[in-house]
Amino acid sequence: MRTLPEAPELIDAGPIELRAPTLDHAAALTEAVRSSLPELKVWMPWATDSYDEAGARANLRSAIAAFVTQADFRYHMFDRSGRLVGSTGLHSLKWAVPRCEIGYWVRSDATGQGYAAAAVRALSQVGFEQLGVRRIDIRCDDENLASARVAEKCGYRLEGVLRNYTVGTNGDVRHERVYALTQLSDLR
Repeated sequence: MRTLPEAPELIDAGPIELRAPTLDHAAALTEAVRSSLPELKVWMPWATDSYDEAGARANLRSAIAAFVTQADFRYHMFDRSGRLVGSTGLHSLKWAVPRCEIGYWVRSDATGQGYAAAAVRALSQVGFEQLGVRRIDIRCDDENLASARVAEKCGYRLEGVLRNYTVGTNGDVRHERVYALTQLSDLR
């Protein structure tokens, strides 16, 4: 059995820091999600009117366990003032290839400041240089143009649109874009 590489618990991503999840993040995470529900509910199935701190704490316990067992590396984005501005991570890890996906969301009042792109760039470097992945995907709903712009801005290439591939938060069958980066030198 091969030894899996470890992800750092703290990543300097320029305008933000990426911090591994802790239970101390529960209140800030709840506030960020609750303040952004109208925008998040469109794309994120977990963003519901019932999202509360107790649920956030339960989810954080799972995220901490996944980080420790190297099954998933979730991070919370904090701006330089220490405010939680979103979440990101290296998800859907397939160590046999090795490959993963990057996901992200930014609280509504912090969008347009480059935080998602900073997170993607930093996590791409960690993925290729420290974890040894050979491919990183960014997947988003075909109509989620803000997420698609982040992927494109960072040098990820659109490999295709999977038609009728997933179900949206409203129950409709949706198309999903698949972007990929297969070498760090393509990162912008």
